[in-house]
Amino acid sequence: MCLDLERAPRADRFDEKASRAVLVWERVSRNVVALTGRPVALAVLGPTARIGRGLTARPFPSAAYICSGAPPTVYLPYPLVELVYGRKKYPEAFLAFVLGHELGHRVNDYDDRGCPLEAFERPGKGDGEEELADRRAAFYTALAGFSTASVARQDLVARFLQGELFMRPSEVATRRQAVLDALASFDGYEALYQSGLALLFAGDGDAATRLLDWADELIAGRGLPIPEVRVVRALAHVMAAADSAPWVGRLRLPLDVRHLRCQPIAPGRTALAGRPGAPNRGAEAEARAVNLLTTARRLFTSAEELGADRMLTTTGRGCASFYLGEFGEALASFGEADRRMSKRHGTGPRRTLRGNAALAAFGRWVVEHPVPPASSRAEAVSWAQRLELELTPKVIDHTDLPPVLTVLAKYPTPSKGPALEPVRVGCMRTTPVPAGPVFPVLRASPRGTDVAACPPDTELRSALPDASRAAHTQGLLVCAPRAPGGALWMNVRLPSLSSPSTPRIESTLRVLTSPAAPFDRVDGFACGCKRVLEVGATDRGGGAYAVECPGRDLHRAVLLTRADGTVERVVSVATRRMP
Repeated sequence: MCLDLERAPRADRFDEKASRAVLVWERVSRNVVALTGRPVALAVLGPTARIGRGLTARPFPSAAYICSGAPPTVYLPYPLVELVYGRKKYPEAFLAFVLGHELGHRVNDYDDRGCPLEAFERPGKGDGEEELADRRAAFYTALAGFSTASVARQDLVARFLQGELFMRPSEVATRRQAVLDALASFDGYEALYQSGLALLFAGDGDAATRLLDWADELIAGRGLPIPEVRVVRALAHVMAAADSAPWVGRLRLPLDVRHLRCQPIAPGRTALAGRPGAPNRGAEAEARAVNLLTTARRLFTSAEELGADRMLTTTGRGCASFYLGEFGEALASFGEADRRMSKRHGTGPRRTLRGNAALAAFGRWVVEHPVPPASSRAEAVSWAQRLELELTPKVIDHTDLPPVLTVLAKYPTPSKGPALEPVRVGCMRTTPVPAGPVFPVLRASPRGTDVAACPPDTELRSALPDASRAAHTQGLLVCAPRAPGGALWMNVRLPSLSSPSTPRIESTLRVLTSPAAPFDRVDGFACGCKRVLEVGATDRGGGAYAVECPGRDLHRAVLLTRADGTVERVVSVATRRMP
């Protein structure tokens, strides 16, 4: 088959239907390449492409196929393109799912160079490979913004399975139901994933950790786990531990530097810096932080066994080591992650790694050169001079480190300025920002015992558990706006655990895409809000910002920007904790 595919004529680059299929491919594949670091190519075959030659030649089936190479190539026959864009028999989301399935095989079955893996080298050791590719396809489809629920139809799944090679009739019924179940659920799973990321950006590590623990276990409990969700779950544990981790105690500095942040790189290559929360010190808090970081290390290892990108997991493991105060191990991890970098990873992650390495080098230097007491003035002055000479030139890659070294360089003179905190985004506008909320006004949201109730002006998109069942006191609800320009509304309720320190959590998230001016740019928020902190950067040139804007009904929010600096999404986060 692959030889026929390689020889087949390609679609004309001016073919409108083929061009639209390529746009779907770009939406789906860019996330996969970002999540895994493994490149892959697409070839759309022309209308005259055939299997075989001469009188026995026949059209390719309406499916997609992947073949090895450098990089591996997904071949898209024209009959499938025609079904979607010509006859309009199937939705675009179906094409996204079919392409996502082949991309799932790219991750499962081929190494970084594009060579086929032996069965024992693959996730699952060769068992359940098609099911894992199906679930990855549903995940990638949802992550690209397509509704998997719209593909969860018997006829579409039957068409998809007809194109699968080597399917035995006895397997079709079981696989069909598994695919339908995955498609019906993954809109909700993707919302869980995005909600967890938003909570991480907003600085609510506890809620993010519990939400992503639930998401990962829920997905794994219904089949095979998704490595990318496990990576983000591990990152949530790392970030939730930051405020109480033992690294600050190891430094024994004369000022509080707890606002400094190591930046693990999340799938999608967004560097998650997080926001400092209220410090929770004490032996019990530190023990919990150590437990979170130890769990994160285990989850990173598990994600690697499932096929996650080792650049991501190694960076995350380095941050776990940093927060544990193991600065030498952190430096080694960041060095390994840097060696795993390639051009396809872009400049954002490399910049993040440089900043992390600077932070770990700072920690190691301070541990190797303990701060002398202020009473020994000559030693203290000598220590400060040596710190400035040896460290200052090396830490410019970390935004928040230079102000710390500026204060320490004056030791033992006590600092009389305000407490150090992350560097804020400054206002550059010359005209004031008009008063008023950022989000469209939404009528009162429902509160009560039923998680499966959408607010007015919205309609149900997905729910976990199934919203058609009895009222729920825990779960996820996603409601889409009825009118254009409205905001997506998500409600997450997590049950209380056995410990008194883990209350029931309810988080309400509102998602506004492409807000109107002046909030179409970060500067509008910097000038119209209380505080804006940059908490991440992506390899495509965009960024992530944490916002506090109580005067505009945004007590906590996250901005995600495009490469051109415009705001792609605003996510408002409101979390309540109840006994």
